[in-house]
Amino acid sequence: EIIARDPSNYYSVFIINKGYNHDIERSMPVVTYQHGIKGVVGKVLETSKNSSKVLPITGVGSYIGAMLSTLRYTGLIQGQGPTDDYLLFNYVDKEAILNFGDLVVTSGQGGIYPRGLKIGKIVGFTKEKYGIFYKNIKVKPIINFSMLEDVYVILKQPDMEYINFGRDNNN
Repeated sequence: EIIARDPSNYYSVFIINKGYNHDIERSMPVVTYQHGIKGVVGKVLETSKNSSKVLPITGVGSYIGAMLSTLRYTGLIQGQGPTDDYLLFNYVDKEAILNFGDLVVTSGQGGIYPRGLKIGKIVGFTKEKYGIFYKNIKVKPIINFSMLEDVYVILKQPDMEYINFGRDNNN
């Protein structure tokens, strides 16, 4: 259950009523069900005894490995914060044939989200003449965040090797 939100930034980090006493850990995926659809909400940022902070996929600093559900082309979903209703889907090969309404799901890459969770649908894109990627692919989240009350944390161990990949760990 969502128990608190930042009033100055209503769609940023929110707090749920479960923490490390309930086996919740940092970087665990958070999902919800709305209208019979299971969709990605975000990930756990930090935990305390009986509560956890969650970064929604719409938040600045949120990145998710994603792919087109039918064509399987991969890319990276990026949150835009409260000033934009859409997510950006970057690094999608421009050979992919995109259509409005195409479903975008988690790719399973990155060590946090399992493959195949629904993220959203494509509502706009630009195909540039030059370059290898599409530009400005906009994705409308499958979840209506203004109606969000209850969420579910997937109790899976995040793969810290993937999460820490590329970070300088003085080795």
